[in-house]
Amino acid sequence: MAAVHPHLPAWEAVLSPDERARAQRYRQAPDAARFVVGRGLLRLLLAHCLGLPARGVALAPRAGKPMLQQSQEGQHFNVAHSGEYVLVALAPGPVGIDVEQIADYDPHCRAVAQRSFAPAEYAWLQQADVPAEAFGKLWTRKEALAKAVGTGIDAHWPHLPSLDGAQVLPPSPGFAGRNWAVHSFAAAPGYAAAVAHETAAWANHPPLFVDVDASLLDIAAG
Repeated sequence: MAAVHPHLPAWEAVLSPDERARAQRYRQAPDAARFVVGRGLLRLLLAHCLGLPARGVALAPRAGKPMLQQSQEGQHFNVAHSGEYVLVALAPGPVGIDVEQIADYDPHCRAVAQRSFAPAEYAWLQQADVPAEAFGKLWTRKEALAKAVGTGIDAHWPHLPSLDGAQVLPPSPGFAGRNWAVHSFAAAPGYAAAVAHETAAWANHPPLFVDVDASLLDIAAG
């Protein structure tokens, strides 16, 4: 996890020319900053895993998302951002991560919850002491699992379980029947976050959560 705004020029320095040009096309400065830090953090982490310089990581867009080119495949990753933070997940198998800035649990959120959550999830939400935090927890779990499985926010969304951490998804047109684990974690005050992964891929490697700051940039430059 990295904060968006500190050391922005240093993050930008590790991007490819195409990525820097894309950042300049964003109309809103906060959106550009999130892209720069997210892509820079992804490059630095992948570079560490692959034993390459950050600019030597070959990323290519595929279905609107960055993917490793075939010569560097074997490392799975996912990126999420919200508000002031960017999160990157690396894993030996399919992985999904999500972070959301917690907002008020207003009538719009209640309508989204009724439409998007299973009856048991909605009932749990209605009984929560802090509904806004409970909504964020359920939503980020579903989003992380959807990204790991490869489905979108569609008709299958209410069927993606989010009440506990061990998920078994039965075979269906929306997703493959495999075992998954979902972990909620404290990204920062006022944020909800979750990461989802196949249990088999991480059987001997429980998730490790790390905050990243400018020291990573110093290491990469040195």
